Amino acid sequence: MHAKTDPFYLAALKKIESKYSIAHGSAILGLSMLQGYTQDDSFLQVKENLEWVAKSTHWNKFSSIASLGVIFRGHKDRSVFSKFLPENNAGDGINHYSNGGALYGLGLLYTGTANQAILDYII
Repeated sequence: MHAKTDPFYLAALKKIESKYSIAHGSAILGLSMLQGYTQDDSFLQVKENLEWVAKSTHWNKFSSIASLGVIFRGHKDRSVFSKFLPENNAGDGINHYSNGGALYGLGLLYTGTANQAILDYII
């Protein structure tokens, strides 16, 4: 693994309360940069970590979902975003921040590739 995360820093990042939305969003983006290109989402597999990330609202929700594109860049498997894409959550009430973040994340996932799968999805 090429992950640059340290459990000590992860614990410190999680202490940031969601009511400080700028700091919370920055912590999530920082985490995604540390995990960039690794396809390692083990942080999100822990229930308490997922609950911490889920406290994001509005643009932080957009950024946190889009940051999955940084973590999985080069993987080209859009199943990571499947539950956030507009076609899959229309019945749950539309969250434009989640949908937009997923679409932006797909763009990040396919950045720098000749793969046209993202264009096929949008068109």
